Amino acid sequence: MKLTNGEIFDSKEHLQGLIPQTMPALSSLGLQKLTQAINLLLVPIEETRMKLLKEYGEVDKQNPQTIRIEPMNLVPDENNEGRMLSVPNPKAEAFVKDWMEIRAVENDVELEIVTVPSTIEISVLGLTALEKFIKVK
Repeated sequence: MKLTNGEIFDSKEHLQGLIPQTMPALSSLGLQKLTQAINLLLVPIEETRMKLLKEYGEVDKQNPQTIRIEPMNLVPDENNEGRMLSVPNPKAEAFVKDWMEIRAVENDVELEIVTVPSTIEISVLGLTALEKFIKVK
């Protein structure tokens, strides 16, 4: 099946939301195998995302293990002393552009579609993120 890096990246959170739910053994086994396969596919995507964060972001002073990219910067207003203006952060724009390019890369992967019972609880957002990975029956 053809999947973009974005589809792979977005599936992780929603797959993890299904894991704690009780379902038939074959569905549980299928989800476990699918999660393992997705985690392997995520390694280079996550490495690239972290590289971009380090390139464009700044270490959060309050939480040094976090890298942030603020969408807006505060700069002094040249016309009004003491006033600050909020302007778009060019680093944030560059990060988004590069990240969207990475997310759009298509991969040809072999994954088994997992049939899950219709009794599972999943949000519309989750179902949309997993529509290529699961079949509800």
